[in-house]
Amino acid sequence: MKKILLIVFVLSIVTETYAQLVESRTMLTSYDIVQPKKKEKENKKKKEWKFRLGLSASTLTGDDLDSDFKLGNHTGYQLGFEYRRFGKRGFFYGMEFNFASRGYTVDDVTVTKDNGGYYNRYGYWVPDYTTYTDDAKLTCHEFEWVPVNFGYRYDINKDIAVSTRIGLFVNAIIKGTYTVGDYEQDYYDYMHDPTPCNVGIKWGIGAQWKKLAVDFEIQKSFIDHAEDFAASERAINFTVGYIF
Repeated sequence: MKKILLIVFVLSIVTETYAQLVESRTMLTSYDIVQPKKKEKENKKKKEWKFRLGLSASTLTGDDLDSDFKLGNHTGYQLGFEYRRFGKRGFFYGMEFNFASRGYTVDDVTVTKDNGGYYNRYGYWVPDYTTYTDDAKLTCHEFEWVPVNFGYRYDINKDIAVSTRIGLFVNAIIKGTYTVGDYEQDYYDYMHDPTPCNVGIKWGIGAQWKKLAVDFEIQKSFIDHAEDFAASERAINFTVGYIF
């Protein structure tokens, strides 16, 4: 009888030990399966792309713009992609690729239109000109690259966040047009020694709700618009975007 009880006691200990080992192995296996997925999900949150589309108000500022020569804001488009890579505590770095229209407007520009001419009764050619005033506008379609920007995002909750960023940009004029009324001239013919490429700095703030985002930014070029024209480009952009 004692032998039977001893055998039962040993079997119960062995069974209990085996059950604990199986349970521990199952928990370890489940942990190994779940953890990489969780880590992969966390890594996905550390980078994002954003498509942005909106309006841009631009003009020129500088020493050659006095009280007698005032420029107005040119309203154009701003669209592009932004990439962000997040580090610790909400800090991030990234880059941007944008297309935009920049320029300026001038009110009451005096225009002299050549209407040809005619011969008078004495046989002399008399040129015919018409002088009038109209509004002028310079529009430049530009490609803009922000090689690196730095920023910080603060998550208010899991759906709402605010951010700020600063970076340097390089842009190039693809095509430009100067228009006064019905008269139109190419940018490179209108400006004397224009600057086809420029560099500058931009700063912005933004807010996002889930996948939707709004951004407001100010940018300023470092180089003058033309060699003999001491004025550089300034723009204010407002865009809405989608994060993916």
